[in-house]
Amino acid sequence: MNVKGLIAAGGEATRLGELTRVVNKHLLPVGDWPMIYYPLQLLQLAGVREVMIVTGQGHAGQLIDLLGDGRMRVRNGDEPLFDLELTYKVQVEAGGIAQVVGMAETFAATDKLVVCLGDNIFEYAEADAIRHFAEADDGAAVFVKEVPDPERFGVVVYGEDGRVTDVVEKAGVVDLRYPSPPSSDA
Repeated sequence: MNVKGLIAAGGEATRLGELTRVVNKHLLPVGDWPMIYYPLQLLQLAGVREVMIVTGQGHAGQLIDLLGDGRMRVRNGDEPLFDLELTYKVQVEAGGIAQVVGMAETFAATDKLVVCLGDNIFEYAEADAIRHFAEADDGAAVFVKEVPDPERFGVVVYGEDGRVTDVVEKAGVVDLRYPSPPSSDA
Protein backbone atom coordinates (compact mmCIF):
# COMPACT_ATOMS: atom_id res chain seq x y z
CA MET A 1 0.00 0.00 0.00
CA ASN A 2 1.23 3.47 -0.86
CA VAL A 3 1.72 6.09 1.86
CA LYS A 4 1.17 9.79 1.28
CA GLY A 5 2.04 12.72 3.49
CA LEU A 6 -0.03 15.67 4.64
CA ILE A 7 1.55 18.73 6.24
CA ALA A 8 -0.70 21.16 8.10
CA ALA A 9 0.99 24.53 7.54
CA GLY A 10 -1.78 26.97 8.37
CA GLY A 11 -2.64 28.79 11.53
CA GLU A 12 -2.26 32.37 12.62
CA ALA A 13 0.97 31.97 14.64
CA THR A 14 -0.37 34.31 17.30
CA ARG A 15 2.25 33.21 19.84
CA LEU A 16 5.06 34.42 17.58
CA GLY A 17 3.80 38.00 17.36
CA GLU A 18 5.71 40.29 15.00
CA LEU A 19 7.88 37.49 13.62
CA THR A 20 5.00 36.21 11.53
CA ARG A 21 3.33 39.41 10.45
CA VAL A 22 4.90 39.13 6.99
CA VAL A 23 6.42 35.64 6.89
CA ASN A 24 4.61 32.34 7.38
CA LYS A 25 5.82 30.71 10.61
CA HIS A 26 6.67 27.57 8.68
CA LEU A 27 9.27 29.57 6.75
CA LEU A 28 11.06 30.94 9.81
CA PRO A 29 14.63 29.64 10.05
CA VAL A 30 15.48 26.94 12.56
CA GLY A 31 19.14 26.05 12.30
CA ASP A 32 20.06 26.30 8.64
CA TRP A 33 16.60 25.48 7.30
CA PRO A 34 13.12 26.94 7.13
CA MET A 35 10.94 25.10 9.66
CA ILE A 36 8.85 23.41 6.92
CA TYR A 37 11.94 21.51 5.71
CA TYR A 38 11.97 19.31 8.81
CA PRO A 39 8.63 17.52 8.26
CA LEU A 40 9.44 17.30 4.54
CA GLN A 41 12.75 15.65 5.37
CA LEU A 42 11.05 13.25 7.80
CA LEU A 43 8.53 12.16 5.19
CA GLN A 44 11.20 11.71 2.54
CA LEU A 45 13.40 9.65 4.89
CA ALA A 46 10.37 7.45 5.61
CA GLY A 47 9.93 6.77 1.90
CA VAL A 48 6.92 9.03 1.36
CA ARG A 49 7.06 10.72 -2.06
CA GLU A 50 3.67 12.40 -2.50
CA VAL A 51 2.94 15.20 -0.04
CA MET A 52 0.08 17.68 0.24
CA ILE A 53 0.67 20.93 2.10
CA VAL A 54 -2.40 22.72 3.44
CA THR A 55 -1.83 26.36 4.31
CA GLY A 56 -3.76 29.56 4.89
CA GLN A 57 -4.57 32.13 2.22
CA GLY A 58 -2.14 34.77 3.37
CA HIS A 59 1.04 32.76 2.96
CA ALA A 60 0.37 30.13 0.30
CA GLY A 61 2.43 32.01 -2.27
CA GLN A 62 5.47 32.09 0.02
CA LEU A 63 5.40 28.31 0.47
CA ILE A 64 4.97 27.70 -3.25
CA ASP A 65 7.79 30.14 -4.07
CA LEU A 66 10.14 28.32 -1.69
CA LEU A 67 9.17 24.70 -2.30
CA GLY A 68 7.86 24.67 -5.87
CA ASP A 69 6.94 21.18 -7.02
CA GLY A 70 9.12 19.52 -4.36
CA ARG A 71 12.15 18.70 -6.48
CA MET A 72 14.84 20.86 -4.92
CA ARG A 73 18.61 20.71 -5.13
CA VAL A 74 21.20 21.91 -2.66
CA ARG A 75 22.93 25.16 -3.55
CA ASN A 76 25.78 23.53 -5.49
CA GLY A 77 23.17 21.73 -7.60
CA ASP A 78 24.79 18.31 -7.23
CA GLU A 79 22.53 16.53 -4.77
CA PRO A 80 18.78 16.63 -4.42
CA LEU A 81 17.64 18.19 -1.15
CA PHE A 82 14.11 16.97 -1.70
CA ASP A 83 12.70 14.74 -4.39
CA LEU A 84 9.01 14.91 -3.56
CA GLU A 85 5.80 15.50 -5.47
CA LEU A 86 4.13 18.42 -3.71
CA THR A 87 0.48 19.41 -3.96
CA TYR A 88 -0.94 22.49 -2.24
CA LYS A 89 -4.37 23.35 -0.88
CA VAL A 90 -5.49 26.60 0.71
CA GLN A 91 -7.53 26.52 3.91
CA VAL A 92 -9.84 29.53 3.57
CA GLU A 93 -10.75 29.71 7.26
CA ALA A 94 -8.98 28.13 10.20
CA GLY A 95 -10.85 24.95 11.07
CA GLY A 96 -8.38 22.77 12.89
CA ILE A 97 -6.53 19.59 12.09
CA ALA A 98 -9.67 17.56 11.35
CA GLN A 99 -10.60 20.03 8.61
CA VAL A 100 -7.09 19.79 7.15
CA VAL A 101 -7.32 15.99 7.07
CA GLY A 102 -10.75 16.23 5.44
CA MET A 103 -9.26 18.46 2.74
CA ALA A 104 -6.86 15.63 1.87
CA GLU A 105 -9.52 12.95 1.42
CA THR A 106 -9.37 12.92 -2.38
CA PHE A 107 -5.58 13.23 -2.33
CA ALA A 108 -5.20 10.25 0.00
CA ALA A 109 -7.83 8.15 -1.79
CA THR A 110 -7.22 4.57 -0.62
CA ASP A 111 -3.61 5.14 0.45
CA LYS A 112 -2.39 5.48 4.01
CA LEU A 113 -1.90 9.07 5.12
CA VAL A 114 0.77 10.41 7.47
CA VAL A 115 -0.19 13.80 8.93
CA CYS A 116 2.56 16.11 10.20
CA LEU A 117 2.31 19.56 11.66
CA GLY A 118 4.46 21.93 9.64
CA ASP A 119 5.82 23.68 12.70
CA ASN A 120 7.15 20.54 14.38
CA ILE A 121 10.74 19.36 14.24
CA PHE A 122 11.17 15.61 14.23
CA GLU A 123 13.84 13.14 15.22
CA TYR A 124 15.20 10.75 12.61
CA ALA A 125 13.89 7.75 14.58
CA GLU A 126 10.36 8.84 13.71
CA ALA A 127 11.04 8.00 10.06
CA ASP A 128 11.38 4.36 11.17
CA ALA A 129 8.04 4.62 12.99
CA ILE A 130 6.39 5.92 9.82
CA ARG A 131 7.89 3.08 7.77
CA HIS A 132 6.56 0.60 10.36
CA PHE A 133 3.11 2.22 10.12
CA ALA A 134 3.24 1.89 6.33
CA GLU A 135 3.90 -1.84 6.60
CA ALA A 136 1.42 -2.57 9.41
CA ASP A 137 -2.30 -3.21 9.13
CA ASP A 138 -3.06 -0.49 11.67
CA GLY A 139 -5.73 1.96 10.63
CA ALA A 140 -4.11 4.88 12.42
CA ALA A 141 -1.13 5.79 14.54
CA VAL A 142 -0.43 8.97 16.50
CA PHE A 143 3.09 10.03 17.35
CA VAL A 144 3.28 12.43 20.29
CA LYS A 145 5.99 13.75 22.55
CA GLU A 146 5.55 14.57 26.20
CA VAL A 147 6.43 18.16 27.10
CA PRO A 148 6.74 19.76 30.54
CA ASP A 149 4.17 22.49 29.79
CA PRO A 150 1.42 20.93 27.64
CA GLU A 151 -0.99 23.83 28.16
CA ARG A 152 1.10 25.88 25.70
CA PHE A 153 0.79 23.34 22.90
CA GLY A 154 -1.67 21.15 21.12
CA VAL A 155 -2.29 18.07 23.21
CA VAL A 156 -3.67 14.64 22.53
CA VAL A 157 -6.45 13.59 24.89
CA TYR A 158 -6.83 9.87 25.57
CA GLY A 159 -9.84 7.93 26.76
CA GLU A 160 -9.65 5.35 29.51
CA ASP A 161 -9.09 2.66 26.88
CA GLY A 162 -5.96 4.41 25.58
CA ARG A 163 -7.56 5.56 22.34
CA VAL A 164 -7.20 9.15 21.19
CA THR A 165 -10.47 10.99 21.79
CA ASP A 166 -9.44 14.53 20.90
CA VAL A 167 -6.61 16.82 19.85
CA VAL A 168 -6.87 20.20 21.54
CA GLU A 169 -4.83 23.05 20.07
CA LYS A 170 -3.40 25.51 22.60
CA ALA A 171 -4.94 23.47 25.37
CA GLY A 172 -4.87 26.08 28.14
CA VAL A 173 -6.80 24.54 31.01
CA VAL A 174 -7.92 21.29 29.44
CA ASP A 175 -8.74 18.31 31.64
CA LEU A 176 -5.63 16.25 31.04
CA ARG A 177 -6.59 13.20 33.04
CA TYR A 178 -4.58 11.25 30.50
CA PRO A 179 -1.72 13.47 29.30
CA SER A 180 -0.19 10.29 27.95
CA PRO A 181 -1.80 6.94 27.19
CA PRO A 182 -3.04 5.20 30.32
CA SER A 183 -0.73 2.42 31.42
CA SER A 184 -1.86 -1.08 30.57
CA ASP A 185 -0.78 -2.01 34.11
CA ALA A 186 -3.56 0.06 35.68
